[in-house]
Amino acid sequence: MVTFRSGSWKGDYVVKSIGNTFELRVPREEVNSVVKELLENDVIDLTVEEPNLEEVLRYVVKAG
Repeated sequence: MVTFRSGSWKGDYVVKSIGNTFELRVPREEVNSVVKELLENDVIDLTVEEPNLEEVLRYVVKAG
């Protein structure tokens, strides 16, 4: 999750957004570059988490 002081995120990986807070789903190998890009903006809160097991299983089943 990332929250900007103002404005919005025009990048990729947005799963959902509410106001100026965005949930992103970023491939592991791209996390560093995306965080670097995010921090070039006016970020007031940033949380990086591994997906929980339920999310991983849902993705695997959906991908078939």
